[in-house]
Amino acid sequence: MLTSTHYSNIRMLSPDGILMCRLSARRARWYLDHGLASPEGEDAIRLTFEPNGLGANGHTFYTSAHEDQCVVCGRPDALSRHHCVPYCFRRHFPDDYKVHNWHDIVLLCDECHNGYEVVAQSVKNSLLKVPADELAGRKNTLRAIKVAHTLATHIDRIPTDKIVEMRQYLAEFLGLDTVTDDQIVDLALTDRPCLLSDDDWKRIVDDLDDIDGFVRWWRQHFVDIMEPRYLPTGWSVDSPASRKEFDQCVGR
Repeated sequence: MLTSTHYSNIRMLSPDGILMCRLSARRARWYLDHGLASPEGEDAIRLTFEPNGLGANGHTFYTSAHEDQCVVCGRPDALSRHHCVPYCFRRHFPDDYKVHNWHDIVLLCDECHNGYEVVAQSVKNSLLKVPADELAGRKNTLRAIKVAHTLATHIDRIPTDKIVEMRQYLAEFLGLDTVTDDQIVDLALTDRPCLLSDDDWKRIVDDLDDIDGFVRWWRQHFVDIMEPRYLPTGWSVDSPASRKEFDQCVGR
C-alpha cells in the first residue's frame, strides 16, 4: 500500500465486495491491525464484519481515486493541504459539520496556496467583529511588551537618547510618571497577546444563521478566485456540508 503520497486511494469493500469509500493507508492499516478487515490485493481491504450501511457508496467524491496534484494548476509537487472553509472557522462548527470535512480539504502547490491565502485573509479580516478600540489596545500592549523586552535585553546597544524615549513611552503606557527597571523586566516577561484570538473567530461562527450557506460560500469563493481545473471527481460546491445532509444524500 502506498504511504508516500497524499492520497493512498485504498478501497474499502463491504463483505459482499461493494465499494464503500477510499481510505488512507494509515486508516486501512488500522482496520487490518484490529482484525476488522482483510487485505484484498495491493490497493483494497474487505471488511470482516457486516457494517451498518454501505458508507459513502453512492457519493462519487468519496469513492473515486484522487490524484496527487494541485487542483488549480495540476502541479504534482510542492503540495500542501488547503482548507476551502478556513480552519479558524470550521474548528468552531458543531460536531455534525466536522465529520465529513475531507471534501473541503484539497491539494494546492505552494504558489497557488500562497496566492489564494492573501485573498482569503482579506475576506476573513472583513468578517472580524473586534471593536476598533479593543484591537488598538491589543496592538499597544504588544508594542509595549516588545519595547520592554528590547530595553531588558539589549540596553547596551541602544543610544542614550533612545533609551530615554523608550522609558518615557513605557511610563505613559503604564500610567506612571517614571518606570523602574523592575517594572520594565516584569512587562518584558508578560505573555504577548495575539492580535486576533481564537475567540474572535468563534464569535463569527456563533453569530452565523446558516452554517451550510457559509460553507458553500467559501467553496464558491475558492472556485471563483482560483478557477481550479483539476478538482477531484465528485467535488461540488453543493456537496453535503454536514453529517446529517450526507446521510440523506447516500440514502441512509
